[in-house]
Amino acid sequence: MSSLLSLVRRRLGLLAALGALSLVGCATVTTAPDPLQSAPQADQSVVVLSLTGNTSQVGAASSISVRRFDPARPDAREIHILRQVAPGMARDTALYIGTLPVGEYEVASFDYAATQQYLTLSEPMRKRLGRFAAAGGKPVDLGRLVATSMNAGVLVGRSARQADNLQLVRRFAQPYQKFFDRADVALGWTSGRTETDRVEEYALLVPVGADNPAELPDGRVVMGARLGTAWVRQPDGQWEPVRGEGLEALLCVRAGDADERDLVAVGEFGTLVRAAKGSRRFERVDPGNLPPGNLLFVAGNGTHGWFVVHQVAGQLKILRSPRFEAGDWTVVRELTLGSSIWSGGEQFWVWTTPEGFAYATGDGGLHRYDLAKASWTAAAPTPKQHRIIGIAEDGAGHVGLLTSPGGGFGGAFAGQFFSTDAGRSWRELNTEFKIKVTPPRRAGSGELVTMGGVFSSPEMHASGDGGTTWAKRSEFSLDQNLHIMPSGLMLAASRGSFGIFVVRVSKDHGKTWRAEFSNFDRRAFEAQQNRAR
Repeated sequence: MSSLLSLVRRRLGLLAALGALSLVGCATVTTAPDPLQSAPQADQSVVVLSLTGNTSQVGAASSISVRRFDPARPDAREIHILRQVAPGMARDTALYIGTLPVGEYEVASFDYAATQQYLTLSEPMRKRLGRFAAAGGKPVDLGRLVATSMNAGVLVGRSARQADNLQLVRRFAQPYQKFFDRADVALGWTSGRTETDRVEEYALLVPVGADNPAELPDGRVVMGARLGTAWVRQPDGQWEPVRGEGLEALLCVRAGDADERDLVAVGEFGTLVRAAKGSRRFERVDPGNLPPGNLLFVAGNGTHGWFVVHQVAGQLKILRSPRFEAGDWTVVRELTLGSSIWSGGEQFWVWTTPEGFAYATGDGGLHRYDLAKASWTAAAPTPKQHRIIGIAEDGAGHVGLLTSPGGGFGGAFAGQFFSTDAGRSWRELNTEFKIKVTPPRRAGSGELVTMGGVFSSPEMHASGDGGTTWAKRSEFSLDQNLHIMPSGLMLAASRGSFGIFVVRVSKDHGKTWRAEFSNFDRRAFEAQQNRAR
């Protein structure tokens, strides 16, 4: 891997990051018409483009702006905006469609309507991506762009793995399928992918993410990541990737039940994969009759059946199949959330228990399923009938809640509760943090821990007497997600909001921490420092 990393770094060279946030300058700006609302004319093309991010630094843009070149007016700035369609179809990938007049274009910026800001591509980046052409009467499929962080910067390149968007359109934007499911669709880039565009390869070296970590009986910890990858932490602290062929995020990885499926994983776009014992490659599994959507969670086995949580926008379904491969999936529960889980609104949590799995929603309490008994436990009411805004559990019946009475800044009025009987009864905790932002958790030592310090020093506090008294355990940045494994191992995964993604590990219940995994590129940092001198 080290030689490949060196090669990619050399080829990236002085690849520039996206420009700083700024306001739209002086230009002629036109929103590309929606072809479903306005029929394309003979001198227009319907264009589709998708974007996948390998970073939390750049989310799904509401639109992508492209700049048209007019030979008669070389200095003119004619901007056309491609709007996102099928919003909320995935966490890390968005789809953009619009009708453009005949001409030659380049990608100019990613636009964020919520903040009235945009991220502009630098001139070297635009040249590296190249231009595309809209030919009258012929639809254009530009395939996928990939955005990834390089330290605090963001790189954008064209994907070699995903050269078209037909499958995305068929599954998530079916009304537009008639425009692109044709023999005359043009792959509109005017030139091939350049040798210096190795952004996708660079991103694939370190896919970002440590989603839904789970500790296996042999001491390995598995977790989902972006770009079709799962990370496996070995008991000695070494991290190894298990890779698939796609660019979709794997949102949940769990232990399998046979040598041919030592690991199973699910993710965006209905991805269902397995890895054989000893393999570091995922192979796709026939999804059977799974409907289009994202898969957030997987649990089960061949004896009691397999379960997945299926999501489309704010609609969630728990599906069951007696088989993992070529499954006959049937709905066992349906939930409707207030909005897409990717864009906020009502929250949803799901986790594995020794008996099976459990889930909770912001206002729906806790629900547990026993695989062997094939039965649900009735939802336990939330304390004081407040909304859940944070939940932490260890799978063994210890559950911590962060609740809010509703309205206002939740942390200022939040309550912290703890249960030792899987939510049948609750005890309110009084911690030393005035602003409560995390649920309490049970550490492997049996102590309770919680984090806070929004307007002071962010810290982890611990209690050895069930929450009566608390003391500082360690400094703890609040931009991290804490996960406590059954063995007592603690993982603190940063959210990567500023480009740097780090996972820290504690083996002494939070007293000391060591950075064990990071996407920080020291060579790129040193090169940037040298250029600044």
